[in-house]
Amino acid sequence: ERKGEQDGMDEKAKGKGKKGIGKKLWEKMTSSFTQETTDAERPKKPRSASSYFRRGKKKADKCQFLPAVALYNFALIRQREELGENHIDCGTTLNEIGVCWMMLGERYPALTALE
Repeated sequence: ERKGEQDGMDEKAKGKGKKGIGKKLWEKMTSSFTQETTDAERPKKPRSASSYFRRGKKKADKCQFLPAVALYNFALIRQREELGENHIDCGTTLNEIGVCWMMLGERYPALTALE
């Protein structure tokens, strides 16, 4: 009986990505690490890093962690351009990215951001 139960679970897990979440959601979550953002995907108005960070913080406060990660990534890009890679604000943004990934249950991207 256990073997039959295991086979049933394997069939249910088919089409699932990492840790049993949907394949599309997994691809959406990890795409920021595997693809470069094109200029067409960026917002039209140039915004400051602090506005992206504030918007990301608002999303994270509402438990919308995936959009928060995207906004924090935009903030990090702008911060690195304006302030340099070793600025304290870049570290704060990376920390927020790591926290969001942990809240989503994704340990590897979180650890990568927090390193």
